[in-house]
Amino acid sequence: MDKERFCKIINELYEGDRLEKKIAAAVRQFNNIVGSDFPEPYGMVISHAFLCQELLSEIMHDKHDDIGYFCNELDYGRLYEKGMVVDRQGNDIDLSTAGNLYDFLVYQQNNENGSN
Repeated sequence: MDKERFCKIINELYEGDRLEKKIAAAVRQFNNIVGSDFPEPYGMVISHAFLCQELLSEIMHDKHDDIGYFCNELDYGRLYEKGMVVDRQGNDIDLSTAGNLYDFLVYQQNNENGSN
């Protein structure tokens, strides 16, 4: 998969995540105003983000779930701070953007295959 396509998919996942959160907030607000027993909002939103992350991990040979970490823990890189992710030598691994994540995954693939 090329970098442009990878970044486009990650960015679309981010936009979907934001929309899901807005919908969940609106349902919670509705429940608070009306006192409804509406189900938990996340049960109402059909999300394929997890499946997309799994597919990207498979395609990119992401053996350490760096894609999941980037999307879920780092909020698509927005929570990344320098020094949060380091390699075995203590070098910073910048996971602030989808492009940087892609470069890191390709670097890992090349090192595992014995090429640079």
